[in-house]
Amino acid sequence: MQRGLSLVLVTLVCGVARADEPPKPTVPPAALPAVPAPSVKPAPQPTPERAADAVLTVATAKDDASLRTLAAKDDPDPWLVADELVRRGEFDTAESFARAAPRVDVEKLSAYVASRRGKPDEAARRARLAAASTALSAGKFDDAIDALGPQESAPIDDVVGVRLAMGQGVALARLARLEASAAAFLVAGEAAERFGWLARAAHALRESGLSAFNGSAFATARDAWLRELSIRELRADRAGAATTLGNIGLVYDTLGDYAKALATQERALAAKEALGDRAGAATTLGNIGLVYHSLGDYTRALKTQERALSETEALGDKAGAARIVGNIGLVYQSLGDYAKALSTYERALAAKEALRDKPGAADTLGNIGGVYDGLGDTAKAIQFLERAVRAAEKLGANDLLVYALRRLASVRLKSGDAGRAISDAHRAVLSLKTLVGGLGEEQGATARGQYTGLFATGLAAAAKAEDSTEAAFFLESGRAGSLLEALESRGALRAALLPEDLRVADVQARAVEARALVAHTKAQDGGDLAAIRARDEELKAARAGVIDAVECIQREAKRAAQVVYPVAATVKDIRGFLAPGEALVLYGLVERDDIAYALLLTRGDARIVRLGKSSEIAAACEALDPTDLDADPAAALDRLRDLLVKPLGLEKDTKRLFVSPEGPLSYVPFAALVPDLEIAYEPSGTTYGVLLEEKDKRGTQVLALGDPNYTAKFDPIALDVYAPLAAAGPTRGGRLAALPGTREEAKAIGDVTLFGKEASEPSLRASLAKKKDRWHSVHFACPGLVNPDRPTLPSLALSPDGDDDGFLTALEVLKMEIPSDLVVLSACETGKGKIVGGEGIVGLTRAFMFAGSPRVICSLWKVDDEATRALMTKFYELWNPSGVNGGKPGLPTAEALKRAQEFVKSQEKWTHPYFWAAWVLWGLPS
Repeated sequence: MQRGLSLVLVTLVCGVARADEPPKPTVPPAALPAVPAPSVKPAPQPTPERAADAVLTVATAKDDASLRTLAAKDDPDPWLVADELVRRGEFDTAESFARAAPRVDVEKLSAYVASRRGKPDEAARRARLAAASTALSAGKFDDAIDALGPQESAPIDDVVGVRLAMGQGVALARLARLEASAAAFLVAGEAAERFGWLARAAHALRESGLSAFNGSAFATARDAWLRELSIRELRADRAGAATTLGNIGLVYDTLGDYAKALATQERALAAKEALGDRAGAATTLGNIGLVYHSLGDYTRALKTQERALSETEALGDKAGAARIVGNIGLVYQSLGDYAKALSTYERALAAKEALRDKPGAADTLGNIGGVYDGLGDTAKAIQFLERAVRAAEKLGANDLLVYALRRLASVRLKSGDAGRAISDAHRAVLSLKTLVGGLGEEQGATARGQYTGLFATGLAAAAKAEDSTEAAFFLESGRAGSLLEALESRGALRAALLPEDLRVADVQARAVEARALVAHTKAQDGGDLAAIRARDEELKAARAGVIDAVECIQREAKRAAQVVYPVAATVKDIRGFLAPGEALVLYGLVERDDIAYALLLTRGDARIVRLGKSSEIAAACEALDPTDLDADPAAALDRLRDLLVKPLGLEKDTKRLFVSPEGPLSYVPFAALVPDLEIAYEPSGTTYGVLLEEKDKRGTQVLALGDPNYTAKFDPIALDVYAPLAAAGPTRGGRLAALPGTREEAKAIGDVTLFGKEASEPSLRASLAKKKDRWHSVHFACPGLVNPDRPTLPSLALSPDGDDDGFLTALEVLKMEIPSDLVVLSACETGKGKIVGGEGIVGLTRAFMFAGSPRVICSLWKVDDEATRALMTKFYELWNPSGVNGGKPGLPTAEALKRAQEFVKSQEKWTHPYFWAAWVLWGLPS
């Protein structure tokens, strides 16, 4: 289903729902089908040349009335006029001009002009700007970036700086470096807003949102557009505000917040109708119809789309009408009226072909194929889907190709042609490279998550054909992709093979965050609720900017290392990774068909095992609550054992089991299901092979952090952002509960220890920097906090220290270098994170692997303080860190953890799995 957009300057493109999926609009992450041109014409952007021409008029103005008339105009922009006067050194005239019109757009202009007196000549910066403008006009975007140079490290405080940042945003957008583009526009917008250039601030924030949206950073786009809206409302820019409301409604719909989407789009509709903007109102009606469709209210969706179609046809907008007709077809399909859906899609296809809208026609061919599939006419479904594939191939549109191939594979599988289904799904996976490769950790996982159904279809076809080689291909290609990219690009990141502008952008983002935190603290101290709310939003936006900067660095690091999409290891490769007595099981849940499979690999064999219904497995996972001490978990564990382990038929000589889980299985304590085996969890078999390259590395000493100081008050916004489900639980006043037992734990195992106030991020970084070689272990005995919606925001709660908020997030760990044989997260729920389809858990575990540890021990649920201390002490005794200093070597990591768990379990007061089964090892077992 396509969305009609009313966007200024940069045409935002949007996706369509695919007919073989649940009828819900989706937005693929890149290379999306084009939509009609914006129905609201962009306001003319004042140019520096027009401003220079206006200077002559200003300079000869004889009275205040003439100055007021000029200053009241938006074109030429008063700020550019004043800047040109400043450039010429005519400060008195500039100040008179700036004072001439008392309106919100120029109320800070006088102070700005006064601030420029005595400043150094800007000739060099203006020359860079001129050279970049010439390059942009010629379409030489790399040359424009070279001319602009790196982003300025100091906070931008002048017109020239804003224009330089805007130029970077434009050039980066044209080069499809969308994260960097969004960040550059955001820097420009924040700076312009700060010193009062409101028209340019609103424009920059709109462009920031567009780049973010096109780069699938939807939350970032929402935040930028909300800030833009507040500025446009402040300026009484009714037309601009109406357009922005429509954009915000679209992003709410994309994020699945349909109530807010509907309310916002209705506001946009009322605003456009009040302005007499018929085209904009028609577009918004279509978008409201999409929201009703997302809500499942197909009757209202149909009525609203028909009204939008009537308005669009009356305006003579053939392209818009073709788009809406296609959306009406999907509503009929959702209603189960396949006859009307088919005739409507055929009408849309004819219109798009007449308009030479080849991407739209290709997509509609696929939708028609989906209708025939619903009608049970497999032959025609395949015919139209094959046409869709050929059309996508001719266009070079990989997004359309992937969806068409996936639908084609699904139809072939239903018809019993598993071989050709495998072939189509395999091609689709290979075509994903250009769509989701090379993204940052969080964006990469989220982008791949949209294609979970493709991997599931391939797996189901491979299972039907009993083809373990292809089953491995789909399972391995669909999981841990962004982590593999990250691991393979570590060298590039560590060697700083990154453009200087990215390093500066990161520094600037953190500086903005620091300033926002100071302002927020001051507002809290002042007690002004309105000011506190305003600073809340600023702080949240600043932290979103930091996330964007890190995502951009990750993406560029992968490009520098020429890592854009991981190559899945083959069955033969993975079997070669395994030693005698070891087995690796990759679980796959095909929710759509309600089937679960396992691929079991040993050194001498590879078998596909059908486990039963995925819904039954999910229900069994839900039924297990190992934290309920009043209940006996034996029955729930037996049920999971029957579903997940017994069907595997493990050989009797199996001593070690590698588990690559999916979905809810990521939180299953396999140590309680198969207590006789050593267990290690793996993001994928391919990842295990990458980690094996570090198996012979050995460090010295244990760095242990424990008992952080929680007497200081935590920033409540940080608690809200980083830990909405805080395991230790924020107490009244924004404090966390102390864990004094962790001091004794860290004392017992650490060679270097950090306690109390020293258990802070700055002290941790300093300790890590002092040691020039590799650590044997880095041990964190502190609470773990979980943000279920943001994969890079799970955190460890350390001691707040000055400007540092005390939360060591996965995002921050991704930027650190922690070369260590092992990282132990001896805290509550540190193994939790957001489960992204196909990718597994994205959180602290993966972050520490990227930072330099091939082994991470963490917990699956809230743990008991005393039992944890006993388990960790026993683990280190058995693992024997002194062995690397010339003493007797200890046990392999997986065996030491197993025996430590057995020790705790043997204590009468700790026999319940709650006390010992939470602990899991990710990565290398030895």
